[in-house]
Amino acid sequence: MQIAEYVVPFVMELIGSWIIHQLDFLWCLKDEISSLQLKLRYLNSFLTDFDASTPPNQLLQTHTNEIRSLARQMHQVIHRYRCVVGQGSLLYKCIHNPCTLLHIHHIRLQTNRIQRKVQEAISILNDLSAAATTINEQDPNSSTFRSKL
Repeated sequence: MQIAEYVVPFVMELIGSWIIHQLDFLWCLKDEISSLQLKLRYLNSFLTDFDASTPPNQLLQTHTNEIRSLARQMHQVIHRYRCVVGQGSLLYKCIHNPCTLLHIHHIRLQTNRIQRKVQEAISILNDLSAAATTINEQDPNSSTFRSKL
């Protein structure tokens, strides 16, 4: 009996801290999905503007194709999140179907990977934009170059 007096509170504390960690995890994922949705809207706007612009160079076209692929991945993760979470209490779903929690962990891993790829894509776009600006400034025929004279 004395061992149970020590073991039971210890196990209950472990379970309690695990549940709190999982709840925090679920709230963070909800925020990350919201952030992903916002970034997806921005990327779709960029792609729409890009498609309406003049024919780009091959490097920019290649990078834009990567962004399209990234946007599709973002859409799939958001859709999967909505399918797993759906309506109702997520906590209730996780308690009654532990596989839901595994699906959510997988979604979060995908979300984190996509967030990193989005940051890389934005960085590359900024670099390409800066390079294009430099080229335009060095071109004597460009209006930017002429305005600096």
